[in-house]
Amino acid sequence: MWVYDDAAGATRVTDRCTKAEFTEVRGIQTPTTDDDVGPDGEPLSITISGWIGTARTAGALKDSDTRDNLNKLSLIVRGKVAHEDLLEEFNENGIYASYLIGEIRADDLDVDDLDDIATSSRQHIVEDDPRFVLLKTWLRAEITRIGNQWTDLRNKEGTSAALDNPLIKEWFSTLSGDTRKKAVSLFGKINQLTIDKEPERRALFAQAVVGFETLRYRDNLDALEALKPGDIAAATSLFRDVTDIQAALYHQIVQQRIEVIEKLLAHFDDNALEKVLQDHLFENLWLLDPGWERATDRKKEERIASSFADIDATLKQEERDARMDIRYKRTGGMNVIVELKRRSVQVADYQIMEQVQKYKDVVQRHLDSIGSPEALEVVVVVGRELKGWDTSQNKTQSIQSLAQKSIRVVQYDKLLADAQAGYREYLDAQHDLGRIQRLLMELADEVDTDNDVGTDGPAA
Repeated sequence: MWVYDDAAGATRVTDRCTKAEFTEVRGIQTPTTDDDVGPDGEPLSITISGWIGTARTAGALKDSDTRDNLNKLSLIVRGKVAHEDLLEEFNENGIYASYLIGEIRADDLDVDDLDDIATSSRQHIVEDDPRFVLLKTWLRAEITRIGNQWTDLRNKEGTSAALDNPLIKEWFSTLSGDTRKKAVSLFGKINQLTIDKEPERRALFAQAVVGFETLRYRDNLDALEALKPGDIAAATSLFRDVTDIQAALYHQIVQQRIEVIEKLLAHFDDNALEKVLQDHLFENLWLLDPGWERATDRKKEERIASSFADIDATLKQEERDARMDIRYKRTGGMNVIVELKRRSVQVADYQIMEQVQKYKDVVQRHLDSIGSPEALEVVVVVGRELKGWDTSQNKTQSIQSLAQKSIRVVQYDKLLADAQAGYREYLDAQHDLGRIQRLLMELADEVDTDNDVGTDGPAA
């Protein structure tokens, strides 16, 4: 809170604000300008008193009874409201402006020796009156100063709030140099956000850990250049940190993928799944293989897609009707052709081999032309078991025959279930968690069990 009054007036204000965590008494303000003169012929001057405060949360600036917004600075002249909100006069985009509340008194705006400063409706102030211009000039400078001071206070408080968590405190103690400074800065920025629910803020603090571990990793790489050949221990520590970071990031990715799969299984019936897979499978190849991430060579894919289109134009209508889509993707060092058959269609293994061979030839010729030794695999997603899979022996022989041609058949109903089981197995096997992942999980558990916390009233 910033108070503009003499000692007695300031005491009356501060005694009422018992929850204020920071108070600065600035005294009565008397801004002056040489651009205009007052009634005494001297440079124009006005006397300003009052107070400006910032709330701990933006949500605290709601009247508990009327729910009116209290985020405003009122102008009081001769005991009456002359302007409901002086903040409207400024295009202030700083986050801190959302936390401001206050009351500014300036009786010099209404004196008998000068023109009436109020408009004819008595609802507003004459904008270009020199006294009002002087008031706004002073207030703009004061709000800017408060904004800078508020940011510094929030930065310090943000670090303190983050370190209240012993897990983050332990992690923070391992940082140094620029990484530590950037952690302090980010904690402050998180603390500045208009977040009223404390668990949400704590979750943001937790998410900062992985980002800063990446910065820490870069710091370690810089230090690696200064290592002596015999300093194996330091190098071992570096690679252990890198492994921890990678494990933590992948653990989060796996959890997110399982959530996606579970939503697909819960919300789509068999008919809808066909369309969903057509829309999303080619951009989420991890559904087919955990090692396959996003496509990595768009230009090559576009060139080969053009060749695929030429083949499509020669297909019989029966072949076109049986297929939802076929595309080439390059991912994880692999060249992959993915064909999505319609759920209702049933084909035999020899038909699949015959149909995809033309597409394989296109890709292989391209790989040969650039001297690429990379492997080529075909995945065909079908709705029904292949013809001839009437016994387990026949099915096994068919799968082996397809595998010899680097062709894998995946069924609709098993696609999501197998992906889910595979990722679950990965998570279940992670008994020896790395330092970073263990920290993230413990932080997540704390956030999940936290209760919403609300605070009212000004914080500064």
